[in-house]
Amino acid sequence: EGASRQELSSWKNAWLETSGPSTLSASWVTDSVGAITDFTLHQGGEACNGVLRPHRVTVSTWRVAAGALERTHVFDVRIDGDSAPIDPEGVVAVPGGAASADLVVVNDDDLTYAISRLDERSTDVALAYVGTIDAAITRAVIWASLWNAVRDGLLDPRRFVVAVLNAVPSETEPAIRDRLLLFVAEAISSFLPGQARSDVHDQVLATTIRLSRETEDSDAWRSYTRAFIAEFAARGGDEYEATVRDFASSDNPDIAWRARRALAARGLVDEESIEAWRSADGSGEAARMSVEALASLPLEEARARAWESVFSDSLSNDYLTATLAGLQASSWEGETGIESAVERMISYWESHTIGMALRYANGVLALGVDVDRDGSVERSVGLLRRWIHEHADAPAQLRRIVVEHLDSFERDERVQRRWSSGQ
Repeated sequence: EGASRQELSSWKNAWLETSGPSTLSASWVTDSVGAITDFTLHQGGEACNGVLRPHRVTVSTWRVAAGALERTHVFDVRIDGDSAPIDPEGVVAVPGGAASADLVVVNDDDLTYAISRLDERSTDVALAYVGTIDAAITRAVIWASLWNAVRDGLLDPRRFVVAVLNAVPSETEPAIRDRLLLFVAEAISSFLPGQARSDVHDQVLATTIRLSRETEDSDAWRSYTRAFIAEFAARGGDEYEATVRDFASSDNPDIAWRARRALAARGLVDEESIEAWRSADGSGEAARMSVEALASLPLEEARARAWESVFSDSLSNDYLTATLAGLQASSWEGETGIESAVERMISYWESHTIGMALRYANGVLALGVDVDRDGSVERSVGLLRRWIHEHADAPAQLRRIVVEHLDSFERDERVQRRWSSGQ
């Protein structure tokens, strides 16, 4: 306070003693001559216990010109309550001002910690044109806004996936491209109900393998190929099996082992093949990936051996993580063993190092939710609700992990039901 000459106790209370992001959005009125009035920034505290924090943000307006977005105005806005004016000088409050605001970006330049919402028209424009923006930070902010809308059930995941697949070929920032491809996988597996996944799955497979074949950039090739293999591993695709088998013979060990692991999860290779690949490689990473591949085989005997190894105390930290990841990734349709493993969490937690216990808990709880699949919600949301109710005296850190996973599964269920044809 002495150095800044400002009173900081309220700032400390708002920022250091509360958790969760603020929510920022903009609203305005367009009159009959196209002037924008009442241009206002709004703050919500629904994700941070109702706390309204002080923020300084950039609000920018953009228009579509010649098939691309160009920035028209930038406003420096301070807000510490529920609302603040964006354009007190009336820059866009002139006839035709709305023509310069096809898109309104809240928190451009990413200056504050908040969820920024796009209005309906801005969402439509962003989905179509975000990839044409020159500034990487603005593209990242817009993608984050769109992704948060998906997570909160405000934007159909299918629209988001299509936008990503259209934008990634021109994305110049590898970090943004790679993050978007991960978002695609999560959008399908977490936020779409099972009956809505098939068409999107086919589109992702077709697009990522096409991009993998067309690109001349080695980093982009690796990203598209990884995304293709991951989607195949999650949901299969008979017409692409030969392609994945070709990748399993790749000179790139990372791609080869991802493909081998995918084939194992789909039940398209046997233990002998996995062991042969491991013997031919000999690296530590090959050993870890082979452990995961063996655990993912959709065979009763293979799963029994994997679970036995989990509880044998013979696995290293990395091998424990790999084994549990393989068990969860498998296309096995029978008894999973997860419910028993969840019941053993406390005993495992109390008898192992914190590192092993954390890996066990997070690995066992890496469940999936599909509201269209009989029993899926009960085996995830219902299972953890019962565990929390029955284990009030569990170690606090373990309970927190379970609560966090339950919160995630409840979100998945809520959003999937939003887009379920049966709702």
